[in-house]
Formats: sequence, C-alpha cells, structure tokens
Amino acid sequence: NRITVLLGGRTAEEVMFNEVTSGAQDDFAKATNIVQRMVTEFGMSDNLGPISFRKKESEIFLGRDIMAQHRDYSEKTAELIDSEVKRLIMDCAHRAQNLLKTNFSQLKKLADALMEKEVLESDEIDEILGIAKVGVKEPETVQKISEPISVPLINPSGDPLPQPAG
Repeated sequence: NRITVLLGGRTAEEVMFNEVTSGAQDDFAKATNIVQRMVTEFGMSDNLGPISFRKKESEIFLGRDIMAQHRDYSEKTAELIDSEVKRLIMDCAHRAQNLLKTNFSQLKKLADALMEKEVLESDEIDEILGIAKVGVKEPETVQKISEPISVPLINPSGDPLPQPAG
C-alpha cells in the first residue's frame, strides 16, 4: 500500500493531465528503496524465495568506496533481483492507476481544488471528497475507585486459583 501511495502522485499526473513532471522523483526513490529491501533483505519475493541477498557491512575500511555494495551472488541472480524489483514496482503503479481511474471523479475534484489553492489541509480534502468525520468523543471524567477490585485468577483448566492475600 505504501508503495502504491508513493507512486500515486505521478500516476495522478498521467491520468489527469496526460503528462509527467519531475516532482515524483523522491517518491520513486523511496518506493524503489522499499521494494529493493523487500526483495534483497526481507525475502519477500515469491520468485526469489525467502532469501536475504544483502550482507550488512559492519565496518568501512579505508580506501573502500562507501557507496560500493558487496554482493555474494551471481550476475544472473542480480538480474533476477532487478527484474523482481521492476515487476513489483510496476504492479503497484498499475494498482495506483486502476484506483485513480476507478475514482476519477474524486481525483478531478481534488485536482481542481489544487489548481485553485495549491495546498490542501486534510479537513479540506475530507470535505471535497465528502468524507464524513468520525466523531471523537471528549474523554469522560474518570472516577477514582477507592476500593481495590478483586479479579479471580483462573488457571488453564478453568478452575479458580487461590487468591493472594492482602
């Protein structure tokens, strides 16, 4: 869901205006980082299996490029990782596109409001989309209990346990 949301801004530009800008670059970087970690660290790829491909570097040695990443897998595995990362990103991009096209009228309302105002607060978005606020109750006054409450202890068999004294 997080990846789909990160890809939603660019997808909205495509769906709404049939053009793209560079504004989503940071979102792409974040989405790609998440997916790469899912695939290479967390074993969250059906195609590659529950394997962690990244080794944590405990020390940085002098003379070694800090940005260089050591890998203990073949070029073929690297290609599979790249392919899987792309597949997962594209799946989320298609999901974002389907959600936005399915909800195009709401997207249009938001786009029109943003063209007018440029920045919207969450309550304004809720109003534009017709989202009812869930009432938040004010905290009720809590009365202090003067006497301790006795709760019987029960063991797994269902029989009451002896109550502690005092």
